[in-house]
Amino acid sequence: MRDINRNPLKRDKFVEKNRLRNQLLISLKYHHHETLEQVPLEIAVKAMYETWRACQSENSHHPSSGIPTEINPKMHKVGSFARHLNY
Repeated sequence: MRDINRNPLKRDKFVEKNRLRNQLLISLKYHHHETLEQVPLEIAVKAMYETWRACQSENSHHPSSGIPTEINPKMHKVGSFARHLNY
């Protein structure tokens, strides 16, 4: 965290990622809450990952395989599920 405070470019990227994360959370919660109440967590995570992959361009600098690394590691079940996604 100290590096973020010292480097304005890192701080800006951190702030932007947080803004985008919050925008996504709000959208999912308020526009898709009924669907999310009905599906198991594993299905919701898989659907989110498939959607994320579909939205990535060919020239994207994001990892092309695996799941994004920001899944909470404390959620063992989700982490275990995410490691076994094969794309």
